[in-house]
Amino acid sequence: AALGQFNIAGSQWIPFYALYLWRLGRSATRRAALRNGLTAGLFLGFQAWAELTYASFLLIWTALFGLWWLAAGIRPPLRRALAPAAWGIAALGLVAGAALLPFLAAMLPDLRQEGDFFASGGGFADIFSADLMGFWLPTRLHPLLGHWAAALPFPNDKGQQIYLGYSALILALLGVYTGLTSRRAARHATLFWVVAFVVFTWLSLGPWLRWGGVDSALPGPFALVSRLPFFSGNRYPSRYSVLVMLALAVLAAQGLAWLLARPRLRGQAASILVASLAALLFVGEHLSAPLPLTGMRVPPLYAQLAAEAGDFALLELPTGWRNGARVLGREDLIIMRQQWDQTIHGKRRLGGNTSRNPETKFQYFTEAPLIGDLIALMNADREHLAPVLDAMYPELVARGRRLAPQLLDFLGIRYVTLHVDRAPALLIRYVEDALPLDRVSEWQGPDWTGAPATIRLYRVRPAPPSTAQHYGLASPDSHHLLAEGWSSAAAPGGPRYATRPAPALLLDLPDQGGQVILTMDAPATARYALNSTPVAHQVEGSRHALTIPPGLATEPIDRLQITFLDAPRPAAEVAAALAPQGTPIGATGSRLDPGVALVIRSAGQEVGDFAHILVNGREA
Repeated sequence: AALGQFNIAGSQWIPFYALYLWRLGRSATRRAALRNGLTAGLFLGFQAWAELTYASFLLIWTALFGLWWLAAGIRPPLRRALAPAAWGIAALGLVAGAALLPFLAAMLPDLRQEGDFFASGGGFADIFSADLMGFWLPTRLHPLLGHWAAALPFPNDKGQQIYLGYSALILALLGVYTGLTSRRAARHATLFWVVAFVVFTWLSLGPWLRWGGVDSALPGPFALVSRLPFFSGNRYPSRYSVLVMLALAVLAAQGLAWLLARPRLRGQAASILVASLAALLFVGEHLSAPLPLTGMRVPPLYAQLAAEAGDFALLELPTGWRNGARVLGREDLIIMRQQWDQTIHGKRRLGGNTSRNPETKFQYFTEAPLIGDLIALMNADREHLAPVLDAMYPELVARGRRLAPQLLDFLGIRYVTLHVDRAPALLIRYVEDALPLDRVSEWQGPDWTGAPATIRLYRVRPAPPSTAQHYGLASPDSHHLLAEGWSSAAAPGGPRYATRPAPALLLDLPDQGGQVILTMDAPATARYALNSTPVAHQVEGSRHALTIPPGLATEPIDRLQITFLDAPRPAAEVAAALAPQGTPIGATGSRLDPGVALVIRSAGQEVGDFAHILVNGREA
């Protein structure tokens, strides 16, 4: 069954956390506060491991609850209430923090090196904001009204429509009425749930309130929250709907309880009848039938790959790299289907879906020889790219024939699959003309939507053996060797510079070991580690010779970390040494001032979707 995005299946711990946070706020003793705080922290940790985005939502929920608790919910007075609660709050923080440690250990190194990359552009916030019209109309999955709802004037296929249901709204209004007309404690509690409903509804609407697919001039708080560290990682405003529905459910339950407490409905039969009728109306409004189905059968050629021994990689064409902000490569659901197929064949593959990553992680593939050309060809059917790629095709084929054997071997790619029905004609032609492949088999059958599909399986011809390889890091043909910490382009006519004290190179070294020789542009002092293990080296002038012992270079791609021990040279000093009279600005006849280094980089949507202006190494 396909009812929406898979992450909604990871929201099960939210009500438990909200319950024990509420109980923590009402704890009268230290023991009760500790017990409730520990349990709340445990459920927050469970939610982080089930779906980290929702855990960040719960932090906002906690802040909102804390403000309400301090402002209106404390009885007895503040000092006496804080004493036991402080223990529970500390327990909550310790347990939840311990649960988050593995995430932080994985994230912090990249954050320390790359800065805050959670908010890389606007992401998909404009697409996946809830539309206010959708709150009042059944979804396209409704068996009676679905066809009409599918024609609504706004996207409503991926969470943009949050239908609340009139039965739930009526009961919630009764709940608000009875709560606000009750004793003081009940009024305060009701006020919290009302405020929570309003706040998270507004957050779900995205940067701007939208009605019927048309943005209004009324901004929402999502634009502010999306600028906060960590919270900026959420680029899907409509996902806040889980907390909208939680608040609505509590208010509706309060309204139903009030209704069942009426004198005429106190009898068991009458209570059962009213409760059943309310449940029937709610289910009827939210009914999704028949369930939409997705075909999850994996083509048998992937079982053939699974049966082949060895650690190797698979290149699927077209493919893509996707995160919460953009798609690199082919923007097609095929890139997610390929990940499902990987659960059968179990081999490493290029492409995939991640949540957030530094810009350099995607740019590595864009700027890598051969892979960058394949990314362009994956989009060769786009109107603005087609004439350019047609004119460049002979050049692309010549470059592919020259570089493909070495690159495919470097990446450990043994097989290539071509999804013929999803690939532009020029990509299919390129696979046959430029890549060193032999077709092994072809599968034809229905894809996951039932449409006819064809997949071709190719085996890569082994690259000619070589005892030595020579690279110039200033050459574009060597970009696949560059990990983090290198200048985006080599100096005109000069070397490629390290922009960090500890840059890294990616190498394909033999298991039996050998020697790596690095030639520096100027004398330098450094230490080296291969796959996190220090390696010995000898220095002769600007030549650094590293001895790699057998059994150390065992990774599919080996990572050589270089740690420079000399004081770094400022960018202005490097620029002055390269061009004492100032660097010329293209063919304009003008020059930069001496000691000014200017780098301007930009890329279109298909190959980066960014723009940077750096003056002496700093973003302008």
